[in-house]
Amino acid sequence: MLLGATITPPCWAQNSPQPPSPPLNDAQLQRLQRLKEQADRNPGNKPSLYDYRPALEQAHRSVELLALLPRVDLAATPPAVLARLGRAANEQKRFAVAADIFRAALRQAPDRSEVLAGLAYALIDDGKPDGAVELLESRRAAVWRQVPLLEAYAEALRAQREYAQALLLHDRILALEPGNREAQRNRIFAVARAGAPHRALELAQASPGLLSVEETLALRSD
Repeated sequence: MLLGATITPPCWAQNSPQPPSPPLNDAQLQRLQRLKEQADRNPGNKPSLYDYRPALEQAHRSVELLALLPRVDLAATPPAVLARLGRAANEQKRFAVAADIFRAALRQAPDRSEVLAGLAYALIDDGKPDGAVELLESRRAAVWRQVPLLEAYAEALRAQREYAQALLLHDRILALEPGNREAQRNRIFAVARAGAPHRALELAQASPGLLSVEETLALRSD
């Protein structure tokens, strides 16, 4: 049923099964192996580790990337690097670990939007949407100006079943980005969940192609 549909977060925050990693050519595999050997030979050498980490991310090797976590000093690692590690933890569905990594990044960069959004999604996926709402409420002025944070906030409210409040956030996203198709879709879903499937159907019919045939049929059946 449509009422079970979920808000679509940014691609890096989604925790659905990940597509297979793209195959690497021989040169890429050799480079990864060389960097791994360098990092293994010098476990305390930061330059070696810093070379190996982005190479793993570029190769979509989140398992290997996350395996480096015990060798990372969270307090001394740049927020951008921590964000990459947090995303890797999310991809592996280690949500509590992801939340800890994003918190460490947030202590260094309290206003960095990708870190805020990453922590919010990690909390939601860890079954703690209340924590995500509290986090984003504490930075409401910044959230209200940034679409990625509004999307995270709307997802947290959806997880709390606060559909009417989530609808307000979709409206805000559309005020900032009128052509945002995901916000248009999620606005329809929120209207349906809030108890007005007929109004949601009217919105869908006003924008042909926005919903799939199956989604439109589900609205008609409600």
